[in-house]
Amino acid sequence: MKTHTCDSIRILLFVFFMASTFLRVDCQINFDMEKDVSFPFWSECQHPSCDTIQGSPAGWGVMSPAVVVEGEDQYAFAMYGCDQTQNDRWRIQCVEIVKNGEPISETLSFRTMTEGSLVPAGTHRNEINQAYQPPLLFKHRNKLILIHWAYMTARGINIIYAHSVDLRLQPPLQWKYERSHIYVDNTTFNYLGGALKGDDIYIAGWRAGGALNYNRSELINMHFANDTWVFTGPQTIAAYDGNNGFEVLYPHVLVLDNDEIRVLGTFHDSRKESEFNSCVEGLRYHNIAEWKGRWRQSQPYQAVWSDRADLDPCSYGGNEQLRFVYDYLCVGCGDGNPGNDDIYAVYQHRDVTSFCPKTLENRFPIRKNGVVILNDVGEKFTGGASNSQVYFMSMTHLSSGQFVFATTIGNDINLQVSSNLIDFLPKSVVKRTIFNNDVEIGTGNQIKLGQSNKNGSDRRIDKLHLYHSGRIDFRNDNDDLINNNHRYKFYKAFVNN
Repeated sequence: MKTHTCDSIRILLFVFFMASTFLRVDCQINFDMEKDVSFPFWSECQHPSCDTIQGSPAGWGVMSPAVVVEGEDQYAFAMYGCDQTQNDRWRIQCVEIVKNGEPISETLSFRTMTEGSLVPAGTHRNEINQAYQPPLLFKHRNKLILIHWAYMTARGINIIYAHSVDLRLQPPLQWKYERSHIYVDNTTFNYLGGALKGDDIYIAGWRAGGALNYNRSELINMHFANDTWVFTGPQTIAAYDGNNGFEVLYPHVLVLDNDEIRVLGTFHDSRKESEFNSCVEGLRYHNIAEWKGRWRQSQPYQAVWSDRADLDPCSYGGNEQLRFVYDYLCVGCGDGNPGNDDIYAVYQHRDVTSFCPKTLENRFPIRKNGVVILNDVGEKFTGGASNSQVYFMSMTHLSSGQFVFATTIGNDINLQVSSNLIDFLPKSVVKRTIFNNDVEIGTGNQIKLGQSNKNGSDRRIDKLHLYHSGRIDFRNDNDDLINNNHRYKFYKAFVNN
């Protein structure tokens, strides 16, 4: 009897311990770093009639690797408009490197750059009038490599730049020009996504325009040899030349252990109402597809899977149907287990399900190696309720085996955790985004997570590393809209098993 009683007590204690572990959601994610950083924004116009997007961090660049993790250290970039042209300040962006929530570099303007930054012969850097897309951040040996886009509209010259900072030096770190890849044929190559493996950085983007009316998803390579970087390419992933109905945007790139390259992209339909039945004008994303191939291979890239809209939104006079990539990673790459190249994708899948009355289905499927293994991770944040407040998703995989998913609902960061993509926390962990204990970060927000295997981060990331960016919109005593600073919050956290 005593033995049975002790066993019963042990069982009860174990059940109580397990219940306290899994039901006390606040114990699952423990934050040990939270830093607030604001950056200046040239603001001659502070009235509601101004285009307030000028003050918003470019949060739509969901494809760009943005957080490098090395041991306990976290590196990221903070980006803000630095063009002083009235009512046009967002077109030229500035960047600073942030380490563990503290700025450590000089400012890099995407127009002026550094003294040695190459511009094509016969041109001047002041002719760069568009450079607003988020850059890509990689760690190669002792340097952080930043890759960004610039465009001289009047000349039709498109340039991909690589600049670096040396982490062995003392702050403030100075920027150094590394290399550039120049298109002088009146085409653009932007919407960049990329991945690093060894001495190679692969960059995918959308190439459009020119005499041949390009409309392609292309890949270029930046290779390090003999103490210098060299660009080669492009290599075509998918071509829809002359057909504006199939622009492949927002690419995510992975390089597997066997050197196979995977590219995931969103199809954008930009046809006008006058060109196609009675569609309303506006952005329409109808499909997502993943391609596979190899650098310098002679065979064309192959589509691994796609997820096309079930119904043509033009038949319903709307543009609600979306297939939009939000995050994409290779969990197995570089984890020390040969052959473990499991590939995961999470994206927004939204359909018009009926017209009278019109209803929408909004969910976030997860695919593993092309197969849907979870119909909707979005409901893990809402308890099965409507996902209308969940607009984007970011994900990472920690060395503990935990998958972490992040989104915002309202102005709050929401996090979910799973070790098997079947069992999740009973409810999401909510982190308020109060800035300097005063004002919430507002619209234009964005979350980036540190991920291994993409940009030179540690092959196994132990902690959750993330940043959240946004802007603060508030009115002064004259009821003018004050929106002249970018707000960034940087976090580190332990995720309990």
